[in-house]
Amino acid sequence: MTQHSRRTGINRSVFLCCVASLATGLIVMASEPAARAVPQFTVYKIPTANSASAGGGIVRGPDGNIWFAEEGADKIGRITTSGTITEFEVPTKNGIGFISSGRRDELWFSEFAVGNIWHTTVSGALQKYSAVNDAIYGLAVSSDGNIWFGETGRNAIGRMTPDGHVTEFPLPGPGRHPTGLTPASDGNIWFVEDYGESGALARITTEGRITEYPRHLPHSNATPHPAYPSIGYVAVATDGSIWFTDPFRNQISRRSASGTITEHAIPTPKSGSLDIVAGRNGDVWFSETEGNKFGHVSVQGTMTEYKLPTPASFPEAISIDSDGNMWIGCDGTNSILKVSMPH
Repeated sequence: MTQHSRRTGINRSVFLCCVASLATGLIVMASEPAARAVPQFTVYKIPTANSASAGGGIVRGPDGNIWFAEEGADKIGRITTSGTITEFEVPTKNGIGFISSGRRDELWFSEFAVGNIWHTTVSGALQKYSAVNDAIYGLAVSSDGNIWFGETGRNAIGRMTPDGHVTEFPLPGPGRHPTGLTPASDGNIWFVEDYGESGALARITTEGRITEYPRHLPHSNATPHPAYPSIGYVAVATDGSIWFTDPFRNQISRRSASGTITEHAIPTPKSGSLDIVAGRNGDVWFSETEGNKFGHVSVQGTMTEYKLPTPASFPEAISIDSDGNMWIGCDGTNSILKVSMPH
């Protein structure tokens, strides 16, 4: 089990008892018409064995390639849109956590266990910053070039300037467990407080002002699963709405600009919804770690699920390239999966 999976608290043994069939297919909510698009899958094996296959993050880089973290191998990887993989070894061996694209020809990534943050150019030149003495959960680069990260032990959000100066902003209450940091176009950073009774969305401005948006109590028709966090990860859609995975309730939720929460149930029970990324038209895509699927929710709220071609792939991190293709880190198969959707 990778560090990423431990962060979400998902128990894979539950999934192993109910692995989906081998055939590639899709499931659509009963109230929706049959899906028209059939995805094309291409599997790229990561050269290093047991690398934990991008469990800590996958992102489109400023060079247009896809970059991913290899937690188990202490490397970061780059895969071109044609499928060529290059790996870059990190000198220290503390487990790669999250990776985020910078503003120019750079990326930033974290070492989960020790609080180091690394800078890399797209050519793989590395530089380390000892940011904090704490585990780092979540990493994002804001539009002003600063690097933001969650600190679980210190219960704070950290901000690091590109030259390594760190400022910490304590969260309003104890035990918030901040993670899943995501930048918005207005310069603010959204994140989740993923454990507790119901979890919360939160936002921090570039000046460090924090606003929390606590969740409502669980619905009576929800099916609680004690191994799941209250909220998973967050994405900012192109229309400015905030979407987040909700593994505890097995749904994808949307917060509008006015603050209204709309919930979209995932048809697959206990799907283990995890990472989420914004599409190009106000829509979002998400991974289902235990369901062995990925899903899509349109801006109108239509949800579609797609089975992966290989059982027990354990899809975790998900990203999208400039052509609209999905890229998914699959921990169970030590691979990167490219998904091409007909347009």
